[in-house]
Amino acid sequence: MLLADRPPHSDPSVTEIAHSLSSRNRQVYARLRMTLGLRLRRQLLVAVCDDMTLRDRISLLLEQEVRHEASHWVCVSAPVEGSAAFPEDSWAVPIEPISFIRLNLKTAHPDLRGQIAQWLLHQPTKPVHPVFQILGIEKLTRQPAHLQRAFLNHLRAFGRGYGETPWSLVLWVSRPWLRSIQQSAPEFWRWHTGTFEFEGDPFPQLTDVSSPVDTVAFPPPATLVTHRAAVLPPPSSAMTSLTSAENDLADYVLAAVVQGVETDCEATVTETALGVTTEIPQEAVVESLSPEENTLQPTCWIRQIEYLQHQQPLRPTELAAAYRHLGDWYRDQSDQNPVSENFTLGIQAYGQALQYLSDAPETCSEVLNDQANLYWLLSRSTPSSPEQSAALAQAIQTYEAAIALINSAEVPLHYAMVQNNLGAAYGDLAQHLDPAENLQRSISAYMKAIQHRTAEQDPQRYAAIQNNLGTTYWSLAQYQQPIVNLQQAIAAYSAALPFYDPEHQPLPYAMIQNNLGTAYWNLSQCENLTSTIEQTSQNLLQSAISAYRVALLYRTPDAAPNGYAATQNNLGTAYWHLANDPATHPDHIVTYLQDAIVAYLAALDMVDILKQSSGSTLNFDPWATHHNLASAYHQAVTQYRAPLEATARSEYLSAALHHHLQAWTGWQSNVDLQEAALDGIVQVVRTYHEQFGLPGQNMAMSKLPATLLPRVMQQM
Repeated sequence: MLLADRPPHSDPSVTEIAHSLSSRNRQVYARLRMTLGLRLRRQLLVAVCDDMTLRDRISLLLEQEVRHEASHWVCVSAPVEGSAAFPEDSWAVPIEPISFIRLNLKTAHPDLRGQIAQWLLHQPTKPVHPVFQILGIEKLTRQPAHLQRAFLNHLRAFGRGYGETPWSLVLWVSRPWLRSIQQSAPEFWRWHTGTFEFEGDPFPQLTDVSSPVDTVAFPPPATLVTHRAAVLPPPSSAMTSLTSAENDLADYVLAAVVQGVETDCEATVTETALGVTTEIPQEAVVESLSPEENTLQPTCWIRQIEYLQHQQPLRPTELAAAYRHLGDWYRDQSDQNPVSENFTLGIQAYGQALQYLSDAPETCSEVLNDQANLYWLLSRSTPSSPEQSAALAQAIQTYEAAIALINSAEVPLHYAMVQNNLGAAYGDLAQHLDPAENLQRSISAYMKAIQHRTAEQDPQRYAAIQNNLGTTYWSLAQYQQPIVNLQQAIAAYSAALPFYDPEHQPLPYAMIQNNLGTAYWNLSQCENLTSTIEQTSQNLLQSAISAYRVALLYRTPDAAPNGYAATQNNLGTAYWHLANDPATHPDHIVTYLQDAIVAYLAALDMVDILKQSSGSTLNFDPWATHHNLASAYHQAVTQYRAPLEATARSEYLSAALHHHLQAWTGWQSNVDLQEAALDGIVQVVRTYHEQFGLPGQNMAMSKLPATLLPRVMQQM
């Protein structure tokens, strides 16, 4: 067995290391070990681990097991002719052992292929089936940017000639470096034959507490309000060692910076998909920086931290400020690039800052609030529901830790800000876990925020909390006490409305009007309504229609096309329900149905326009709009109190059939909804027969697709 750059410490036993691994890591290790045992030439096995301690244990285990195997003959037995299946008399062929070589990358000259060639050149005998285990790539992040780029350039060249190599590689990398290699050295990456990701804790939890930003959420977007640390002097060139946890963070930051430098020049800034904005004081904005210079800002703070660590006595306030700057940088980057890596790095930087703020509770609460905001944003960028719940739980824990440090009497606005954030986090958690219970907790947090942030102190944020509160009451009404909770939602929305000037804040004003209309509409649909409140369902529907119409004055097709389509759809539904309300006079039914038709058509026209633009999303089902529109057309034909002329009846029935067919086609993946559309089609065909006889029915049947004719005929 040939070894290189072997660590001097004694090795723990194979059994001890193996049993210390988690169940998942044992499975990943077994797969790596099995792949290596195939003894194929030119394998490129990429092992991914952010926890360097875990990485060292697993790489040592791999080395020990391969060395143990190489010290024994492994035989393949063949039966002697005429003997039993497994005779005692047999011949043996030794399997070629692996020569397992450990190399630590030379970060000063990061030419991996050259380093391997140099090592082979100095060996007296040629190793048998060499496999090089490469460690230390994470240390490269402590080197200047030009050496980091040189490493990636060497990998590109390495990849172009990798098919001629007679040996295999086990390459240990962190996740940021994995992405850097994938993106910046595709010539090398295309040779990889397996990726093995080990679970570990890249950043050990530094505090027992962790916790959104001040969220001004018009459902669902929110505005985050954060604190900023004071500016520090430029970093010095003096370097020193950091703690283990700080080194982990520094390495991860620098690896991420390398990836950013490689991609920034080609990247374009896009609006955050979260709909979240961050209030940044103008004086804190970094100006006149190129994309590459801006990307390298985290390295400046890492060097500043190293410099401060070198000073005696230690200056915790300045260290905390440096870590806050680092956290702020990643928080701000998340506005333009909302990826989990930015949130994670910001969270860990704030965690380090908290280590130096133990004697400053007010500042601690500010940092905890900022850290919790990143947990909250992380939950919104995570596709997996369990991971979202975990991030939200961490955000809530951190917000509550921040609240515990606040004297609400001395800093009422800060207290209200964190309570508002806590309410937003509980509201999001309700989408994944215990909805009624978490919505009630959200309401409790918002109520505490309102008590400490009055309309006189901060009218805009007071209104934002009222809007958040209204949305939470509306959500709770879907689970319990609908009448009571919808009344509370209407009261909250109504309280928020006067603080938005429609001339200067048209879209927020229109959004609250739309929310108010939806709450009125929901309340109109509640059972036992007249015995509970004085308002009738007809009055509530009229109130909903009024709110929607006001919203449409500002939610225009040009200003807010998605909002315009949604509000028109809502307006059509309110008119349809008003037409079908028992208290509506029969002479008004057709008028309301025609109003519903106009609104539904406007919504669908905008849907057609939005389909042509990429990135547009709808918060309603357009196929349901087609179905509802068809029902309105059909119902207008069947009204006896205000009968339509024959030409209008024919046009309305033709439109009803067309839109039912659109819904039937669009609902192909939902059997129940498609059956509802089919029932509508059958009813329209029957009405054709009633209104225009057999010729009318035949005309309707001629418009149906051939695949649908047998099913319609069967029901006729």
